[in-house]
Amino acid sequence: NLHLPQTPDVGIEHRDAAAALGRDPFKSQVRLWMEKTSRQDMLHPMRLQDDDGTYWSRLLEPLVAAHYINRTGRAVRRVDGTVRHREHPWMLATVTREVVADPDVQLLECMCVGMNVAPLWAQGIPEYMRLRAQHLLAVTGSRAVDVVALLCGQDLQVYRIERDDGEIERLILQEQAFW
Repeated sequence: NLHLPQTPDVGIEHRDAAAALGRDPFKSQVRLWMEKTSRQDMLHPMRLQDDDGTYWSRLLEPLVAAHYINRTGRAVRRVDGTVRHREHPWMLATVTREVVADPDVQLLECMCVGMNVAPLWAQGIPEYMRLRAQHLLAVTGSRAVDVVALLCGQDLQVYRIERDDGEIERLILQEQAFW
């Protein structure tokens, strides 16, 4: 039931969901619109240095996944595929890891959360991450995703996000209005 898109960049990806709703602390709706309409030249350049959180997140993600496997005993496989929603072709999701043969959870999202962002995780999973996860579940048709977050390089937390069809309906309506 997963459909590969013809043009992977044309649509709202699960990592864009909170920004499309104006609820992402890191990206505004205007910035997302500029990216989606190929107006990047109007944006301030993004840092891509070794002190950037994205750099460290990409570097440490495989280790976070390995610790999730050790902690939970679940089998995980790397996927790296972009899928499109069956009914809403503008909805995309990049699936990086699947949890194998587990009836409770089907997907895994790994996060490395730096000290500047960690306060957003102090009360549990932040809203922007929950919106990303619901978008991911909507596109893939999955029932649950585990979000494993390495906080400040030393505190590994696992959060289960179950599919919420009511929230997904609202998310789709709001994302469609943005799109």
